[in-house]
Amino acid sequence: MAYGWMIYSKSVLHNKYGNNAFEWMVDTAAAHDIHLAIIFAEDLAVCMDLSITFIYKNKSLNLPDFVLMRCYNRILGMQLEALGIRVINTTEAMFRSRNKVITSQMLNKAGIRTPKTLYTGQHDYHLISTAFDRRPFVMKAVEGSQGTNVCLIKNESDFDKAFRQTNGFFLCQEYIEESSGRDLRIYVLGGRVLGSVLRTAKTGFRANYALGGRAESYETTKAIEAISIQAAQALQLEFCGVDLLFGKDGLTVCEMNGNAGFRTLSKVSDVDIAEELFNYVDAQIYAN
Repeated sequence: MAYGWMIYSKSVLHNKYGNNAFEWMVDTAAAHDIHLAIIFAEDLAVCMDLSITFIYKNKSLNLPDFVLMRCYNRILGMQLEALGIRVINTTEAMFRSRNKVITSQMLNKAGIRTPKTLYTGQHDYHLISTAFDRRPFVMKAVEGSQGTNVCLIKNESDFDKAFRQTNGFFLCQEYIEESSGRDLRIYVLGGRVLGSVLRTAKTGFRANYALGGRAESYETTKAIEAISIQAAQALQLEFCGVDLLFGKDGLTVCEMNGNAGFRTLSKVSDVDIAEELFNYVDAQIYAN
């Protein structure tokens, strides 16, 4: 029987969404004749000698045919890849998308519209405000998700408060006022858009579902499809969430998420992401 791992961080066990659909994933994999093991990174040990052994809860594991990586662990990811095991997404793609500055660099290099970005560690409101023509801007931690450590800066007092929350370097981005309180999350798998979700904030300018925003299905236009696929390709992500803002000149890519949650799309549409994932695994891993 085919055999794969899905690796998570134990932190997901304590979130407000429940069991992270482990059973859904395992059952769907089984329908594809794949035995899927749910692995928690914190319980996995790697013994490196002349051979490599993975030990999970005091038992040696057989090496998988593939790994669906649902956490950020560079050591595990790179070790699996060094053994020739297909990891979805690759370690480097995951970390490129996790770092919002590198995401901006790669999108700009590919000619994909994304908000103007300034990266610095300086406590200098005048410098940053001038770069954004003294208009409000958004200040973010270099890494983060679910809308955490994202602040709208309207004045020096806002900046000072946000700066105290940073740990060294940070980034600031152009504030897309036209999209305040709403954005699009687009799900891309293997260069194909699975679906689009409109997220609307209850309060404030951040529309993240994790912050209590409302989500609803949204029609995927050709423009949405094109920019989302291009963005995923630019960061070499196989399965990801692309966050789009509604700019005055059209759609712009706000952020990329290589570890995108899939509950939202499943709740607002008939897209079965588990089925889509294992159809993709069949095609990529077992087609030959």
